[in-house]
Amino acid sequence: MQNLEYCYNDARNVVKYAGIFSVDYGFSFAPQDMNDYGITGTWGRADEQDMLISVHGQCDSLRLSLNQIEGQNDDVGANHATIYRSYLLNVYKRGNPQPEQYSGSLDLRFLKIEGYWYIDKWYDYRGTEHPSWGKLKYDNSQ
Repeated sequence: MQNLEYCYNDARNVVKYAGIFSVDYGFSFAPQDMNDYGITGTWGRADEQDMLISVHGQCDSLRLSLNQIEGQNDDVGANHATIYRSYLLNVYKRGNPQPEQYSGSLDLRFLKIEGYWYIDKWYDYRGTEHPSWGKLKYDNSQ
């Protein structure tokens, strides 16, 4: 979880971003985003890496906040884990002091491989206040 935050909050860590995902990693966009914007269902770790490089290239800074969801317990086993978080991502584009905000919730499915934890599946869910993280990813995947 910390490595995910580090890669977003500090552009110097973007080169390590793909390394936090399993080889078979898949991101699933929020169902509402798929319907509203015609977004395809999943993508892999190379897509993640390219997207984050693109986002950091357009921004002065990013500020990611991941928070536990009240009443939603994480499920952590010996070799797998599911983590539930709400998120707020502030994107400070160059020349604009007001951030673009993205918010919602997510389920991250982790696998433990050779002693290290990797994100294997990421399910994004859109909130009511702002566009979702998946929308930011989609808009920066071209």
